[in-house]
Amino acid sequence: MSHLDPDILPLVALGEQELTAADRAHLDECPQCSAEVDALRRTAAIGRSTIVIDALESPPPRVWDSIVDELGLSIEGEPVANTAAGTSTGSPGSDTPVAASDAASEADALAIEAAPAHPRRERAVQMHGRGAQRRPGGWTRGLWALAATVALVLVVGGVWSLASLPQTTPIASAELLAFPDHPGAHGEAIVEETGPERSVVVTLDAAPIPGTFREVWLISADATQILSLGVLDSQTATFPIPDDVDLDEFVLVDISAEPEGGPPEHSGDSIVRGELQRI
Repeated sequence: MSHLDPDILPLVALGEQELTAADRAHLDECPQCSAEVDALRRTAAIGRSTIVIDALESPPPRVWDSIVDELGLSIEGEPVANTAAGTSTGSPGSDTPVAASDAASEADALAIEAAPAHPRRERAVQMHGRGAQRRPGGWTRGLWALAATVALVLVVGGVWSLASLPQTTPIASAELLAFPDHPGAHGEAIVEETGPERSVVVTLDAAPIPGTFREVWLISADATQILSLGVLDSQTATFPIPDDVDLDEFVLVDISAEPEGGPPEHSGDSIVRGELQRI
């Protein structure tokens, strides 16, 4: 008994291929073909369940450009040779691309259909649709093609998710210089901005003082206002800066030695201090 073309089974599993009445009847009656389609559907379901496609924004054109270059797709007027995969395209005037791997060809086709609209994508679709020929083979080739497509979706989603993360940018810094009572002490403060959040990374190199702890402060330029950011219990620590703090007003970063069990106010014993400068 003849079976369905194995090259269309992945498309059937993805819901991209309409079957004739005869092929549908064969699929309903043939345990082998129906088992292959069920296996491909499970693979597609696993791939789709690992990433919420609807939650992703459409990636910018550079993402599609990278995919086209990486896969060595044939773009009209821009022949590409993929030496790593052993795949080459015909001359610019040729209508028939030559592929060294059926799996790569299937993956290219499915990736092109799944990718967001882009001028290079449209030309790639046209090139892929002209003169493409299927070769006979087992359903394993279709499964690998489907797996490659799922992997491509995951990679694109991961890259775009990483690209969408807010970037951390330093916006101000200060060299923290020692007070006379603490010779040899030295420190640094760097204010960073991550999206709407701000924080200051403080580093202090100073000898420990028995019976005290170190506290980090922001002080206004005229020293009339002071704000505690927290305790520095290691050489380097990061402290969030409240949203209502104006860094054009609170320009001094101070680290003090505070007695254990003492009052919450500044002890007056500053170890280092420096003025923030915008970067």
